[in-house]
Amino acid sequence: KGTPNGSTEANYAQIFGGSKTGDCDPTNLIIHSGTFSNVVSGSQSGIVKRNTKVILKDVTILDTLTAGVDSEVDGSTYIYASAINMPGDSYEEGKLESNDLPGGVTLTESTIITGGCNRAEVTGDTHVFIEGTSKIWDVQGAGRGGGSSVNKSNVTIGGKAVVKHIVAGSITDGMNSGGDKQCVKNTNITVKDQSIVCSVFGAGYDT
Repeated sequence: KGTPNGSTEANYAQIFGGSKTGDCDPTNLIIHSGTFSNVVSGSQSGIVKRNTKVILKDVTILDTLTAGVDSEVDGSTYIYASAINMPGDSYEEGKLESNDLPGGVTLTESTIITGGCNRAEVTGDTHVFIEGTSKIWDVQGAGRGGGSSVNKSNVTIGGKAVVKHIVAGSITDGMNSGGDKQCVKNTNITVKDQSIVCSVFGAGYDT
C-alpha cells in the first residue's frame, strides 16, 4: 500500500524485489497501488542471478525506479509501468502548473526511471515499457553512472503516456573515468500511439 503521507520522498517506503545484501535468484515484483520513495526490481547489493522484473500500475514514485542499486544483474531487466506517476521536483512541476505531486510533498530533485542499475552491471539487455496514462519526468534505458553498463537498452513509450523531460537510451550521470569505456552497446527507443515525449536522446544525457 505504500506510505500514506509525508513531506519529502524520505518519508515514504522503498521496495526491493531482491535482497538488501547478498545474492538472490530471479525477481518478480508486482505493485498495483501506493506511493513510494524508491522501487528496485532487483537488490541493493550482491548479485541477482538471471532476470529482474517489475510490474507497476497506479503507483507514485518520488525518487527512483530502477533494476538495482549496487547489485549486479546476471541477466536482463524488465520494467512494465502503466498509469504510474513520477514527477519533476517542486520547482519544475510548479512551472508546469501540474497537480502531479502528492499533497504536502516537496521534492528538491526530479524522479527518474533507469532500466539498468545505479552503480552496477547488467550482463544482458534492459527493457522499459511505459504505457497507459503514465506521467514521467525522466526515463533512461541503461544504468545511472559510468559503472552501470548494459548490453542493449530498449525503451518503449506508448498509450497516452507523457514524458515531461527526456527519454535517453544510455545514462545521465556521465562516465566516472576517461578512456573508451562503453556503458551500452546499442539502444532502441520507440515512441508510439498517443504518447507525448518532450525530448528523445538515442545516446545519453549529460554523458
